Amino acid sequence: MSPPPPLPERYELVRELARGGMGVVYLARDRALAGREVALKLLLAALPDEVEAERFRREAETASRVQHPGLVRVLDAGTFAGRSYLVQEYVPGGSLAERLTRGPLDPDEAARLCALIARAIAAAHATGVVHRDLKPSNVLTDEFGSPRVTDFGLAQVQASRLTQTGEILGTPGFMAPEQAQALRGEVGPLADVYGLGATLYALLTGRPPVEGPTLLAQLEALISGRVRPPRELRPELDPRLEQIVLRALALDPSERFPSAAAFADALEDWRAAEPTRRAARPWGLALAATAALLAGALGVALSPETPPAATPGPA
Repeated sequence: MSPPPPLPERYELVRELARGGMGVVYLARDRALAGREVALKLLLAALPDEVEAERFRREAETASRVQHPGLVRVLDAGTFAGRSYLVQEYVPGGSLAERLTRGPLDPDEAARLCALIARAIAAAHATGVVHRDLKPSNVLTDEFGSPRVTDFGLAQVQASRLTQTGEILGTPGFMAPEQAQALRGEVGPLADVYGLGATLYALLTGRPPVEGPTLLAQLEALISGRVRPPRELRPELDPRLEQIVLRALALDPSERFPSAAAFADALEDWRAAEPTRRAARPWGLALAATAALLAGALGVALSPETPPAATPGPA
């Protein structure tokens, strides 16, 4: 770990967790909370770009105003020695992006996680907050296997003027088409519904719904709505689950689920029906096999008594 930066006496750095272009995240102990482990996010530059600094402050303010078990809580924020810092709950289970390095998830588990994520995002929407950067790397899992949404650095509070017209914000493989087009005023809660669908797509297939060799190619594919159906990559997927994914990823926002809560409802309904379908499949196979055996047995039993077909005689 690089030399520790100056921080309030309250925090003791343990180790570095992650590093990006603008900031670094440390595992730290909070002496004011009996040494509780926390995640401390620190801007690298003592005098950061004004917009980046504003977004950092926005992350603290936005995340702290939304309280939900599915969101990572902000515990503290401030500036020390000219550097802005943000302290959040430490979620030890790693991100869903890390989980995907081992391959796609079981469909039922993917649906479970995304339904819980959608409930948390619905709570954010109820307070006027749109996340705008939903993706597997921004979802952590706790010790109980529950998802926790983090990183509200690109979040938008309705009526905010931080985002300027023509500014593209988000991750190309997961952002909504309206974000790629930088249409200010149209990037609302339905953009997060797209992000939820994109996250589910990735959990099911191991890849984002939109890919390309360059950023421009990705943006062009996104704006044109070129999404490869999940069953082309994973044929055994239930078509009903595929339809849920594709509806969330609709190019036209009005054709998506009307809310994050509606997306969660669809996944929960699918999960409730799936055990019945799974049970029906083995029974159906067993019945078919039994019928085939009976037919074969009956055919053998009757064949000796069945008279041979008449052979036409000479005319």
